[in-house]
Amino acid sequence: MNKLASNPYFRSDIQGLRGIAVLLVVIYHSGSTLPGGFIGVDVFFVISGFVITNLLMRERSHGLSDTLWKFYFRRVLRLLPAASILVCATVLFSMVALAPNDELAATLSLARQSLYGANFFQLHGPGYFATASPLKHMWSLAVEEQFYLIYPIIFLSVNFIFQRYRKIRIPLTVILVGLITTSIAIAELLARGKGSSIMVSMLNTKPQTFSFFMMPSRAWEFAVGAAVAIVPPRLLKFSSTFANSICLIGFTAIIYSSTTYSESTIFPGLSALVPVLGTALIIFAAQNSLFSSFLLNFRLLKFVGNISYSWYLWHWPFIVFTEILFPHNTNAIWIAIFSSLVPSMISYRIFEQTLKQRFKIPTKSFYYLTAVLVLLPFLLTQVISTVTPLLRKHSVDAMTIYLEEGQIHSLGCADNNVTPLQDFCKITNNPGAPLAYLVGDSQAAAAAEGLIMATKASGLNLAMRTINGCPPLDFATTGGGCWLANEMDIKSLDPKIVIVAASLTYYAPESNPESGESPASILSMINWVSRLESQGRKILVLLEVPKMDMSTRATILQPKVTSSISRIEAQRSHLYLEQKFINAFMGSPTVSVISTDKIFCPKAQCNPRQGDKLLYRDPTHLSKFGSLLLKQLFITELSKLQGLSNYPPR
Repeated sequence: MNKLASNPYFRSDIQGLRGIAVLLVVIYHSGSTLPGGFIGVDVFFVISGFVITNLLMRERSHGLSDTLWKFYFRRVLRLLPAASILVCATVLFSMVALAPNDELAATLSLARQSLYGANFFQLHGPGYFATASPLKHMWSLAVEEQFYLIYPIIFLSVNFIFQRYRKIRIPLTVILVGLITTSIAIAELLARGKGSSIMVSMLNTKPQTFSFFMMPSRAWEFAVGAAVAIVPPRLLKFSSTFANSICLIGFTAIIYSSTTYSESTIFPGLSALVPVLGTALIIFAAQNSLFSSFLLNFRLLKFVGNISYSWYLWHWPFIVFTEILFPHNTNAIWIAIFSSLVPSMISYRIFEQTLKQRFKIPTKSFYYLTAVLVLLPFLLTQVISTVTPLLRKHSVDAMTIYLEEGQIHSLGCADNNVTPLQDFCKITNNPGAPLAYLVGDSQAAAAAEGLIMATKASGLNLAMRTINGCPPLDFATTGGGCWLANEMDIKSLDPKIVIVAASLTYYAPESNPESGESPASILSMINWVSRLESQGRKILVLLEVPKMDMSTRATILQPKVTSSISRIEAQRSHLYLEQKFINAFMGSPTVSVISTDKIFCPKAQCNPRQGDKLLYRDPTHLSKFGSLLLKQLFITELSKLQGLSNYPPR
């Protein structure tokens, strides 16, 4: 007989509900058509609040300290071993499967926090799916653990004050109502973007991010489950028909939210009431509902519920690593998901059953085990962080990408502060010679190395300031923003030549060659260049480099950057926007507009490699070697703008 089932307080229907919750999350993470599957986490939170409150209600008579000690002992025994082993296994595999720079560094950083504060890591991250991090899903476990640290103390303190059984429900109900009201108000306001200035100044995060990932805005979901657990037994006696109706409403709420909610839903504020209350209704009435009892006690669903914690732990790393190793194989995701069941079942058997049977009470060996499990992930990440530079040597491509990320950034000239340009961003090659000023976004930064060499050969002086994601738009029409720094430089430095480099398709992604219209951002860039021209300056516009078909992940398992040759004709928006710029300044003696398509796509074939060298460090930015290929082109065009008949030699 299942030992869980032999427990008189065990509810098998709750296991079935856990199975539904983890299936929602797994299907959502698979990328399949379940846009609101993330509400499975909310279902888990309600279940957790119900289960731990039931446990505390049964054992509160043992005394505050004894009950609290036993509670934390059980939580540690159930949660920590499986999580610690998962983190260690993920970190070890990350060492060979993730690029040994940003991706691996982010995973190691998250691993150090995963057992107690992974949700804090999400506050400053680029987004849940923005980067490949196989431990990001640990945020929900961190929220749960943080709630476990506080709630039992509140519960048992209330019990200590109100000693008798009948009196604890009233004060606890008042506390839970207050907690639910306060927490959901916080969640709703932050999810709608209220309090932006406070969140940014205090935690350097968006209020919506805080609302989604942090315990204060999630506590009400646990509290709703707790409220169901303290309902007096006499109120649970109702007819099967009534129970069926209640459960039907609950299931409908979960199905509705999981199929209609999406990433654009304001969540987890008032919209989260639908799945949360739906779950609470099912827990409340399922025991008296024949239909729900039958469905939730379905053997396969209960099995999934039994391993739900372990499966939640293992499925996401399997998905992430599969997408990295087999990026174009959609079927591989499902193979990974089903494969993750194997370690999940092993983890459940060893850590959730065997250890529970072995450690009935805390012993010395238990304390040693806990210390090892807490320290092991941290120590492992420290070791791998130390050897990360050695990992790069296993791949020439990985080393190239690492060393050449943002050459100008290493100089400290990628700066959007409205402060005078730093002295090290000014290069004097020939005192008294004209000054050239490089301005633009990350495209300008990537091209800087070739320009530095060209101005040195041309005898020009150079100043540089680039701002990632900041297009050189017409200040007069935009009214300010990150362009203030560039305007200040031009006014104070008074450069004779301005070199502009910026992405075009990034700022006009929906441009349609069929319409013949110029996107507003492109028109604003053209106006900005025209305004510089009217000031008597000469301008060199370096159009964006063609996009390459390549993946920048270079790892021990995949030592070479994955790339392929593509056709420039396929980049219709790129060619269309380039032509707009070329036409705008055709015939102008003071504006030179140059395209790099012939350099990087000779004979219309775009290849990010030249022999064994990478021309690009990612699909849209040049490597140092690629930037140096622009040297002669810069020399030629700068000489034309200066009116020199004898161009400097190569």
